[in-house]
Amino acid sequence: NTTHYREASAAYYLRQHPAFGGRPKKPADNVSDSDSDVPDTLHIDLYEREGSLGGRVKLGSIDNVPIEEGAGVVHDSNLHIIEFMNVLGLQRSPPSDFNNSTEAGVMMWDGTNIGWRLDEDLNIDSDTCCLKRMALKLSRWCGDASKTRVGGMPGVRKALKVCQQTCQRFPLFDRYGVYSWWSMPRIIRGVLKKWVRVYDSTFGPHSSVRQFATDMGVDKMAQTPANVYFGEVDPRMNNKFVTEIVSSFNRINYGQDDRIQAFVTSISLAGMAIVGDVFSVKGGNFKVPEGIIHHSVDSIRLGSRVTNVVALDSCVGDPTRFRVYHRNEDEDSNTHSDT
Repeated sequence: NTTHYREASAAYYLRQHPAFGGRPKKPADNVSDSDSDVPDTLHIDLYEREGSLGGRVKLGSIDNVPIEEGAGVVHDSNLHIIEFMNVLGLQRSPPSDFNNSTEAGVMMWDGTNIGWRLDEDLNIDSDTCCLKRMALKLSRWCGDASKTRVGGMPGVRKALKVCQQTCQRFPLFDRYGVYSWWSMPRIIRGVLKKWVRVYDSTFGPHSSVRQFATDMGVDKMAQTPANVYFGEVDPRMNNKFVTEIVSSFNRINYGQDDRIQAFVTSISLAGMAIVGDVFSVKGGNFKVPEGIIHHSVDSIRLGSRVTNVVALDSCVGDPTRFRVYHRNEDEDSNTHSDT
């Protein structure tokens, strides 16, 4: 398999479990003598099919500009990732590093035409409606004013920035109405309040996905397509908002549209910062799974694909041992390891 957040998390929490000593692979400075007396009976071998760690969480490059190829942002409600960052001493990227990618503009392409476009250089022509013309002119005025001496004052600069961003988003309000931009965050905020229960140690375990959704209180969302669910929850929501905005976010995150179930769609919308905030890790998000793996496992076998796992015979009272058969992709050969 490709090593990702899931596999890194499994190794980390196994290593922390009290039954195995409840401490990192290499005792930290703050481990007490009493903790050191607990035998470390856990040995973790990690087999990675690819030649590097991280799976889809990796940093690529386009025209020498670093680009997150997968799992590019972290939502501020993701407490596990935040915990991992604290353990590893990682920092968030400055807001400018994350937001500069949108300075050139954002647009929606429906396969034939540009549905809408947001940037600082929108043209004002004879076909532009009066309100839109006023909004765009005000946006430009705010941009120019922020470069003046008075506009450079912290409080004034922030107010001008908010005004400019609001005016630049006028095409969105014009196309989808204002109400949908208030209603959808309200719905997603309610979902996130339920979602944070997964961080409660008393929540679970669950025998099925359906039981998980029921206990969380999102069973209807998990069984209803997004394009149906949001219309039922709030009939006043603009249909174009769901078919265009929601579908666009789902295509970015999952390669799907607005027909996938509403619960997954809600997580997708949260990941696009429709509620809360998102950030990236300084130096690349891949540092999180890669760092946690090195922090938690005993050995890493890159380029090895597991083909079979067999339990070995053992004496009564002895721990069960396993034989792991794996294929070395580079050498095109099979081998095994006992653990």
